[in-house]
Amino acid sequence: MTRAAAALAGLALACAHVPREERPPFAFPRAFDANQAVTVRMEGDTRELLASLRWRGGDLDVTLFDPVFAVPLLHASSRGGAVQVETLQAGPREDVARRLVELLGELYAQPFRATGPDRAEARSRHYAFRLEGVRAQGGCVFPDAIEVAPRSGPDVRVRVVTLELSCPADAAGD
Repeated sequence: MTRAAAALAGLALACAHVPREERPPFAFPRAFDANQAVTVRMEGDTRELLASLRWRGGDLDVTLFDPVFAVPLLHASSRGGAVQVETLQAGPREDVARRLVELLGELYAQPFRATGPDRAEARSRHYAFRLEGVRAQGGCVFPDAIEVAPRSGPDVRVRVVTLELSCPADAAGD
């Protein structure tokens, strides 16, 4: 064994015995209902929306609203992988709504790695996710804020702030 390899092996062995603060991973509850404020920043433009969503073990209902008049702009749902989209008013195009449903499915299915006492991160194939203020609320553990950014492509940043949350009693242990 070379001197460099021996030094690396010794360092690895020494690090293995140093106590490390372990933080438990985070996973979204199996079921929840949430009302959230959504801020989308893209190419110098910012758009504010309200979202009402219901998540039940992979099935999703989400409605996006204009924040000023609370007029629904879009409703999308996913049941067993089949996506239904209803565009209302001057809401997002159907392809954008389908990407939103896919993004939410990826977000809620991710195992998150704790990065601080109330923070966690995860990466999917397409997105980087960051959670802030992970704490018990509404009958389950849920983040105060969620940030999403594509891993490649246009510079889009989404920040979601949870306004109201409730979790069915059988989802509280998640």
